[in-house]
Amino acid sequence: MVKLMNPMNRIRDHFEECISMQHDFTEGNVLKKMLFFSVPIFGTLFLQALYGTIDLLIVGMYSDAAAVSAVSTGSMTIQTVTSIISFK
Repeated sequence: MVKLMNPMNRIRDHFEECISMQHDFTEGNVLKKMLFFSVPIFGTLFLQALYGTIDLLIVGMYSDAAAVSAVSTGSMTIQTVTSIISFK
């Protein structure tokens, strides 16, 4: 009889395996490892830009030009801060 594994146990095992992985950037294909390393950073920057764009579209539908300008300036400021923090 085949025993099925609980999906949550599989997810937990995979997570623990990923946490325990050691990535040595001095050996092997450096480009592949650098891309793997940079995916979360680019994902964060993309989501932040998407959030600012959607926020700007919604404010633009219901407010005046001053509000759109304020949201645009705020989004760009937050994008810059996020970029600086991500690459430190």
